[in-house]
Amino acid sequence: MSQQQELDAFWRAIAKSVDEILGCLEQAPAEWRNWQPGETANSLYALATHALGSTEFLVLQGLCGIDVNRQRAAEFVAEGTAVEPLQEKWRALQNRVQESFSRLPDGALDQERPFRQENKTGREILLFAACHAAEHKGHAELTLDLTIANQGQQPPLRQPRT
Repeated sequence: MSQQQELDAFWRAIAKSVDEILGCLEQAPAEWRNWQPGETANSLYALATHALGSTEFLVLQGLCGIDVNRQRAAEFVAEGTAVEPLQEKWRALQNRVQESFSRLPDGALDQERPFRQENKTGREILLFAACHAAEHKGHAELTLDLTIANQGQQPPLRQPRT
């Protein structure tokens, strides 16, 4: 598998999770997008904001070495009802990632770089990013189900994913 094929495979997994997180946000009624199912739990809006911020940080800064000036704490207190600004940010991030991937030198996935007080290869960082996005996709799905149930409705049945 070429480096580009591997980058594309990782990116498809990451993008699928982020798309589904934004889909959960979109399915929630606007007035419930900031609702937290528990005192320390995150709202759908905060989860979507964090998914974008963490993806940008992990992929662009962690792998590609581009400083993104992340404000992680702000992601968890973000509030809003409009999905469109987050979707616009997502589209822009997808374009930046594709452009940045095209500039990576050969061997970038094998190269070690500093990551959370240790060194990780680019491949390990992308694996972490994919797992992180998938975990938050699960959080978003559960939060959407709780949101719908809290409104006195039954959560939608989800089709098993392959």
